[in-house]
Amino acid sequence: MKQKNSSEWTNGAGAVFGCFIGMGLGVHALPLYGQALFVTPLQAEFGWSRLDITFTATIVVILLAFVVPFAGILADKFSISKLITTSAVCMAGCFLALANINSSISSLYIPMAVMAVSGAACSTLSFSRIISAYFKEHRGKALGLAMAGNGFASFLTPLFLGPFIAEHGWRAGYYALAAVMLIGAVVLAILIKMPSSDTAYRSNSEETVTGIGFYEALAIPHSWLLAAIFFLIPLAIGGFITHMVAMLTDAGFTPTETAKQVSGIGIAMMIARLSTGYLIDRFFAPFIGTILMALAAGGLIVMAFGGVNYAFFGALATGLAIGAEIDLIGFLTSKYYGLRSFGKIYGVLYGFLMCGTALSPVGFALIQAHYGSYFPALVISSVVMAVAAILFLFLPRYSDGNLDGSNK
Repeated sequence: MKQKNSSEWTNGAGAVFGCFIGMGLGVHALPLYGQALFVTPLQAEFGWSRLDITFTATIVVILLAFVVPFAGILADKFSISKLITTSAVCMAGCFLALANINSSISSLYIPMAVMAVSGAACSTLSFSRIISAYFKEHRGKALGLAMAGNGFASFLTPLFLGPFIAEHGWRAGYYALAAVMLIGAVVLAILIKMPSSDTAYRSNSEETVTGIGFYEALAIPHSWLLAAIFFLIPLAIGGFITHMVAMLTDAGFTPTETAKQVSGIGIAMMIARLSTGYLIDRFFAPFIGTILMALAAGGLIVMAFGGVNYAFFGALATGLAIGAEIDLIGFLTSKYYGLRSFGKIYGVLYGFLMCGTALSPVGFALIQAHYGSYFPALVISSVVMAVAAILFLFLPRYSDGNLDGSNK
C-alpha cells in the first residue's frame, strides 16, 4: 500500500501544483473575489448603484450554472489541458475589455458574461477531474492541496490588488488581472496534463469503466440531497463575499484595513481545504461537512450580532465554508459515482452551487437596500448554513454507490 501511495504522489505531484495555480486563477476565483474590490471605485466613477455593480457576480454564476455541465461533457471527451489554457487566455481578454468600460452598464456586464462562458473550463470541474484521475488512496489530501490555491489567491488578491487600485486606479487594476491571467495561461499549459495510460490513469482505469452512469446518478435519491446541500452553502455565503468590502467601507474602514479583514477569507479557505482534505481521507466526509458548516454558521451569527468589528469572524466563517465545500463536492462525486461520468455529474452539482452563488449577492443587496443594514442578511445566512450542516447527516455510506469498497 505504501508503494502505491508513493506512486500516486510521484506521478501526480506536478498535477497538484498546476491545479493549485489554476484554482487561484480560475473563473470561480478572480472574477468574483477580484470584482469585489472594484465596487466602490466603479460606483464613484460612474454613479452606478451597488446592486448594479454586484449584479456582475450574479451574471457570472448564473451563466456558469448552465455552462459548466456542458464543459463537463467536453472534459470527459477532450484534452483538459487545452480546454483550461484556452479558457485562461479568453479570461485575460475579458479583463482587458473591463479595463476599457464606459458609462454604459452593458460595457461592464458583457465582458463578465463572456468571461463566464469562455472561462468555464478553467474551473474546479477540470481541476477536480485531473486530481481524481491521478489519486485514489490520497484523493482527499490531493484535492485539499490543489483546492487551497483558491484560498491562497483570495488571501493575496485584496492585499495586493486593493492598494494597487487605490494608488493607480481601477483601470490599471483590470490590466493587472489581464497580465496575471496571460502568465497563468502559459504556466497552466506547461503543468496541467492528464495522466498517461501507463501511470496513474491505468491504476484508475477500472474505476473509469465501472463508475455510475449519468442517468443512473439522477435516479439515486442522495444525488438530489447533494444538489440541495451544494445549493444552500453558497446561498448563505456568496453575498457576504461580494458585499464585505462595501460593508467595511460603509463603516469607515480604510482600504488597507479592509484588505486585512477580507484576507481572512483566504486564510480560512486554505486552512479548511488542507484540513478537510486530510480528514476526509480518514473519516466519513459528510460528518466532516456537518462540523465545518456548523462552525461557519456560528461565525456568521457572531458577526451579525457583533457588528463590523467582528468582520474577521465572518471572513473566517466564509472561508471555512468555501474551503470545505469545494473539497467535498469533488471528493463526494468521485466516491459516490466514480470517474465514468465524473464531468457530467460534477457539472450538474456545480450548477446548483452556482445557482446559490448567483442568488446570494442579489439577496444581500436587496436586504441592505430595504433595511439599511446587513444584519438581517447575516442572520438568514447563518440559518441557511445550519440547515446545510444538518442535511449532510442524511447522506448514505459510500458503499451505496461507491467503487472503492470504502465505508468510512
